[in-house]
Amino acid sequence: MESTRYQERLTPDNAALLLIDHQVGLFTGVRDIPVAELKHNVVALAKALKVLSVPIIVTATSPEMWGPVIPELTEALPGISIINRTTVNAFDDARFAKAVEATGRSLRLGLATMPMRSSTHPALSAKPNASPACCEWSKLA
Repeated sequence: MESTRYQERLTPDNAALLLIDHQVGLFTGVRDIPVAELKHNVVALAKALKVLSVPIIVTATSPEMWGPVIPELTEALPGISIINRTTVNAFDDARFAKAVEATGRSLRLGLATMPMRSSTHPALSAKPNASPACCEWSKLA
C-alpha cells in the first residue's frame, strides 16, 4: 500500500517560508558555497515567494553576537519583522511558534544558514499536522 503522507505538493496557497539565522556573523562560517552565491539564492527565493504572496518569517539568533540579518535580505523584504531570539530551536521561542501557526500553512520550507543547528530542531518540532520541508543552501546550489 502506498503512503500518502508526503503527497501534498508545495503551492503558494499551502506554503510558508521560514528563514532562520541568515545573519552576517553566521555567513562567515559557510564553506561549501560561495557567500555571494548564498546571498543571491536566499534573496532570490525570498523575492519570488513574496511575489507569490507566500508568508515569510525571518528570525535571528542573538544578533548582538552573530550580527544582524544580512542587509540584502532586509532590503528585499522591506518592513519585515525579524524575530530576535536566544534559543537554538526557533520553535522554543513562543513568538516564532505563534507566527508560524498564524500563517495557517501546512507546508513549511525552513531554510537556515547553519542547518545542523538552525533548521533541524524546528523541523523536528513542527506540529504533526504540518509537514516541514527543510534543506540546506549548499544542496540548492
